[in-house]
This record gives sequence, structure tokens and C-alpha cells, in this order.
Amino acid sequence: MNNNFISAEDFLKQSEKVQNTLRKWWEPQKFDLIYTIHGNSSIQGLTNSLIYYYRENHGIDYIRIGGTFPLLQMYQLINFIEDKVNKEILINTWEYKGGIAAVVTLERLDIHVKSYKGILDALWQVTIQIIEGE
Repeated sequence: MNNNFISAEDFLKQSEKVQNTLRKWWEPQKFDLIYTIHGNSSIQGLTNSLIYYYRENHGIDYIRIGGTFPLLQMYQLINFIEDKVNKEILINTWEYKGGIAAVVTLERLDIHVKSYKGILDALWQVTIQIIEGE
């Protein structure tokens, strides 16, 4: 897991249910991070069916919207969680061995996740629990 986004590897480790739910929920926006067969990139432009992205040493390339998936960032995970539970989430953090540990709590759903890998990891775990529990 990267500190700034969910890696392609971590995304692909999840069940089809998790992957498909997140793909359906995601509405591509300019500058979102994505994974392509050429590696990680960011969206440079959009049409109804295509995403234009920067491909290193090749310039701008394109892919159909269904042919990629997002490398979700912290704000996107928070938006997903709040969309699904229709309630704000509580995030507590503290310093732990030179990094940040986090606890994410959704009391209404009795979800309480602690991660010593940071906020992004805790939010990712909560996201997976919500989807798997649907």
C-alpha cells in the first residue's frame, strides 16, 4: 500500500464484489489516479466513454472508461464510506513508531478499525468491510 493511494496490487487482491462495487461507484474526474496496462497515471481528460491519460515517454494516450480502475485516495474512501452509511465517520490518529496509527469508527454500523499503517489503510479496511457486509 502506498501512503497516498490504494495500490493496484491491493485493489486486485480484493474480491470481485469489492472491485466491482468500487468501479461502479467511481465517477472518473480529471486528475484522478488510475491504473492502466502501462502503469499508474492520472486522468488528463474525459469523454463519455474514454479516459485520456499521460503515458510516460509517449505523451497522451487513452483507454475506455471500463478498461481501468481507480487508485483510490483518502478523500475518495471517505466519500465512499459516507455515501454508503449516510453518516460522518470518526477518525482518531496518533503517532506510532515514527508513523501514524489510526482508528476509524462508524458507531451506527458497529465498525471499529484500528490500523498501525495509517489513515489510508484504516479507511481501506472499513471500505472493504462495508462492501462485504452488503
